[in-house]
Amino acid sequence: MSTSYDQFFSWVLPEVGGCPEITAIQAIRDTAIDFCEKTNIHQEDHDPITVIAKTSDYDLETPVTGTRIIKIMNAWYKGEKLEPAAPDQVLDPAVYNQRIGGYTPSYSTPRFYLQKDPVTMSLLPIPDVTLASAVTLRVSLAPLRTSVACEDFLFEQWVEPIAAGAVAKLQTSSGKTYSNPQAAQINQARYIAGVNAARQKATRGYTRSSLSVQLRKV
Repeated sequence: MSTSYDQFFSWVLPEVGGCPEITAIQAIRDTAIDFCEKTNIHQEDHDPITVIAKTSDYDLETPVTGTRIIKIMNAWYKGEKLEPAAPDQVLDPAVYNQRIGGYTPSYSTPRFYLQKDPVTMSLLPIPDVTLASAVTLRVSLAPLRTSVACEDFLFEQWVEPIAAGAVAKLQTSSGKTYSNPQAAQINQARYIAGVNAARQKATRGYTRSSLSVQLRKV
């Protein structure tokens, strides 16, 4: 389910008198995108990925229409957790080019993943077997720049900080009837407070347990 950006108007337009609705919608959408990028608050399960022997790269496809993948939050291969790898940790050039003259890539059970870009993931080492639905992913999402709506929970749970961020963005515009740098600072502080709260929620979820607690596998 999704909520159109004009549903935020009640929290935004009264603070920026004379602002065109199309301008307000752009500020709301841009703020919703920034909010998701900074907090990773919107997370979904990616469809299982079939692993192909001797193939390192796999396409990522957003599980929600109107969004794009920001990053992989967690990954598993056959139920075993994969560790994230940074580009400078990749020692095998075949991860980038499997047609290197005079070089034979090594193949084994993947233990790491590398997100090359928002739509491509690599497995390390390069898989040695073909296995259906072997990779499970949890991904973080953000609305597209062309989106007309955001997920319902962003409105229901985070309308106030997102609206405050949009208002701050509009109030910093120069030469407008609604320009107000002083008020923008206050609204930006409200937005940042919301970002910090959402970031913590994304990390801890809805549990009260400490992050240091190790849950036993049963």
